[in-house]
Amino acid sequence: RFEPYAKVGFHLTSMPEPHPIFRLIQNAGRITDEEMYRTFNMGVGLCIMAPRESIEGVISTFERFDFKTHTIGRVIDELGVRIDTKGKTLTL
Repeated sequence: RFEPYAKVGFHLTSMPEPHPIFRLIQNAGRITDEEMYRTFNMGVGLCIMAPRESIEGVISTFERFDFKTHTIGRVIDELGVRIDTKGKTLTL
């Protein structure tokens, strides 16, 4: 049976340190961590999902073109995004 809208989400456990401008914005506007990640992704630009056995090839291809890469998490079988940061888990 084909289900076009599978229940897929993300658990992000290794987010890179945000650029200092995001903390400045957060502090000046008294914005919650949840809203900062929801609105700004805290500076994470392009995300690619790849099968585990393809990750090394994907990373090496991007790095060959001088893209900085990070493995930040994994796909999970629950809707939503979970982000581990500052000793807590945010759910978006």
